[in-house]
Amino acid sequence: MRVALVAMLGGLAACIAQAVPAEGQATSGTERPRLDCKAGPVERYFDGVQWYVFACDDDASIVVVTGPKSPSDLSFYFIIFPKDGVYKLRGEGNGDKTLTRPAYEALSAMTEEELRALHAEATAAGQAAPPAS
Repeated sequence: MRVALVAMLGGLAACIAQAVPAEGQATSGTERPRLDCKAGPVERYFDGVQWYVFACDDDASIVVVTGPKSPSDLSFYFIIFPKDGVYKLRGEGNGDKTLTRPAYEALSAMTEEELRALHAEATAAGQAAPPAS
């Protein structure tokens, strides 16, 4: 399961990196910065819906994707990234908005300190040895 999640997230991170440049990274012409958002996951539940949190290699951005225990028709992600000194929250996907709203509200209410702690937690989880099969 972890391999499938990492593969899925790798493609997702490439799409995100094209749309959201990391703070402090300039883009020249068609060249765009890439974010590697594979550190993690950390499991979170918002109003009963499972989400996985991954940390990106810019030491600030976070990707939150629906987990495998989420409803099968819910395919959604959020990215939280710093821009102009504040954190921005963007989301995209498919499914019932009433299922994504609690995650959006909880994530948008987090302070910079809480977001940095969540990033650190996902980074630490990504450095842990994978569970034995």
